Amino acid sequence: MDELIYKGVLCRLATYRTMGENRPALYCIDSPDQQTMLDAGFDELHYGLWAKLLTDAEYKEITDELNRSMELNEQADR
Repeated sequence: MDELIYKGVLCRLATYRTMGENRPALYCIDSPDQQTMLDAGFDELHYGLWAKLLTDAEYKEITDELNRSMELNEQADR
């Protein structure tokens, strides 16, 4: 599982099972305030479980950025 900052919210990329299907989702780990989290599109799926279900385009954008970051980190380690 990968951690990242999404629109000011520290979150983890994983999946969420809904309607018999696994969907990519961001799970909130920490946010400066509730308004930032709401503005980023997070919803309370269950009591205390805040997540943002991702569209295919959002998922691709996030994974592309994570891959770029990993490549830069690998180059810096050399």
